[in-house]
Amino acid sequence: MNVHRINPLDPLTKVSSPEKSKKAESVSRPESIKLSDQAREAAILKMAADIAKAAPELRMEKIEAAKRNLSDPNYLQRVIEQTAEKVMESFGL
Repeated sequence: MNVHRINPLDPLTKVSSPEKSKKAESVSRPESIKLSDQAREAAILKMAADIAKAAPELRMEKIEAAKRNLSDPNYLQRVIEQTAEKVMESFGL
């Protein structure tokens, strides 16, 4: 019985390792991307939505009270008088 080699290489010969791959050449220009106007608008809307979600919750009763106070013509005068009294008290007058 004869057994012939399947592999053409001599098993006693040292097989050299494959050459290492060369390093990638560096790109001389910086990488950049271009966004469409629609993508920019979507990004702005997403940022605005994120900011709105992070904002503290509004208390409608405080907003309504401020509206009532600002619509009252005597409100500003009362605030000025109260502030003046507190300033005078702090100076001992």
